[in-house]
Amino acid sequence: MEIERKKIEVDGTEIAYREAGPESWVGTPVLLVHGFLVHSAAWSKVMPRLADRFRVLAPDLPGFGGSGFLPGRAASFARFASFLSRFCEVLGVERAHVVGHSMGGGIAIVASSMYPNRFVRSVFMDAAAFPFKGPLKGRLPRIPIIGRIIFTKIYGWSMFLDYFRDDVFHDPAKVDLDLVRDFYRAFDTPDRRDYMHRILPAVTDAAEVEPHVPKVRQPCLVVWGAHDTLVPLAIGHRLARELAQAQLEIVSNAGHEPHSENLDETMGHLLEFLS
Repeated sequence: MEIERKKIEVDGTEIAYREAGPESWVGTPVLLVHGFLVHSAAWSKVMPRLADRFRVLAPDLPGFGGSGFLPGRAASFARFASFLSRFCEVLGVERAHVVGHSMGGGIAIVASSMYPNRFVRSVFMDAAAFPFKGPLKGRLPRIPIIGRIIFTKIYGWSMFLDYFRDDVFHDPAKVDLDLVRDFYRAFDTPDRRDYMHRILPAVTDAAEVEPHVPKVRQPCLVVWGAHDTLVPLAIGHRLARELAQAQLEIVSNAGHEPHSENLDETMGHLLEFLS
């Protein structure tokens, strides 16, 4: 199934996105929301599997990948959630299933809470749902003054790659080097580095997300990598308990990106829930 790369303007911001699906199709589309430091290509393995049955949309969030910035370069979970609703509206999508990973999972939680009539089924994968400590490498950029220097000046390709190998993946041999290089190219400009560092506390702490969890009433699927050391599995168990109606599926032999490390098992859970 071919994945098309497109652009659209949403409230004055140019947004890059990927789309796939059957030519003649009627139903509820699936909206995929990526995490921090990446963009919509993070879903490149997932989209073809979903596109046999659904229209699939995967935007680069504002400020990420090929998308422009929101006015004032604003960023919060609520602002991104509002963007998702407007993105759907501009495309003429009245209702969608939403699938969010990591930071995108937190955004999907807030979007499901804020727009229950827009997002009808929700999947949260290794989601930033509650505050968590995270590994030392992820906390360094948040140290006052020094953290900014590290993130905007010192954080080079080798450190970027090590983050994926050491913290994101359970099996470093499964890291797609070409894809990570693509993520790094999108990140490695002064304005993007500055933006990522500035929004890092707002979009990774997850304190903003926590109050929205009990407000989500849609059917939900919580998917978690069994060996996630970035956002621990305990967060997934808590999320599934505190959502009004949710099931938890733990993906074996996977870290923070179960859809990258164990695609077949992850897709089995997604397709069963969304179909």
